[in-house]
Amino acid sequence: MVAMCQFKMPEKLKIAGKSLDDETTRGIIDKIVDSLKSGKAELYRVESFCDIESQSDAYSEVKKEPATFIEIILILDEHQIQDYKIYDALITDKALQCLQDDENYISRYWINGNQEHIGFETEF
Repeated sequence: MVAMCQFKMPEKLKIAGKSLDDETTRGIIDKIVDSLKSGKAELYRVESFCDIESQSDAYSEVKKEPATFIEIILILDEHQIQDYKIYDALITDKALQCLQDDENYISRYWINGNQEHIGFETEF
């Protein structure tokens, strides 16, 4: 199943206004990869694209503390989506593999208060 995996980093990357050329984007991805590997970024939420009800409430639940949320589209089994906290390491590993591939680019970026949201298009 196709799922949106959201990771939360406590630091803001502050990419608003930056030119997102290949070199800058690679630098942003490298920072995210380092945060995932070091455990600073954590798996926050996983949702199936078929689960429209939970997607409508997704952003109202988020506390407004400063953070960067990274969204990556992955292929997961249904039980991995439902029990994503149990499969945290596996999902994080899949996200790392996707981010380390050169075929990724930032497709969505927005600011919500003091939070950044970055979405990646991935090849899978």
